Amino acid sequence: LDSLHFPVSGTGVQLTFEHNFNLEASDVDPNVGFDGGVLEMSFDGGNTFQDILAVGGSFSIGGYNRTISTDRGSPIAGRQAWSGNSGGFICTIVTLPFLPPGGRFRWRMASDNSGSGEGWRVDTVAITLCEPVPCQPPTPPPRPTPAPRPGPR
Repeated sequence: LDSLHFPVSGTGVQLTFEHNFNLEASDVDPNVGFDGGVLEMSFDGGNTFQDILAVGGSFSIGGYNRTISTDRGSPIAGRQAWSGNSGGFICTIVTLPFLPPGGRFRWRMASDNSGSGEGWRVDTVAITLCEPVPCQPPTPPPRPTPAPRPGPR
């Protein structure tokens, strides 16, 4: 699943999405997956993609949960990925160091050459550009003007 080109660029960008997966994973080792999903990013308009972690992204919540086995023929063998059963939709937030104009995301699901699981669903994708607002010192409250006192007559 490839995204459209980014509508924003800059620093302080977060990608948020909901997803649900049920992919073949080891029943013996909770760290090993056989089928899995990864998030990749392109800086050249979608010609080439790299893993989100390799380009400097980091997961705030909902990051990869397993490593894909290297002995079953998966195209993403040896990589960290989402695998196993998420138990419903989960939220993932990715903080990006920089978002270039014309870049794209790709949610890539890969399967090995044996059994399979139910699949992977991605929903509710949002890109947020958080620009810091310069801090303004508070304006002091106005001082009350004393009322004139009546003087002697």
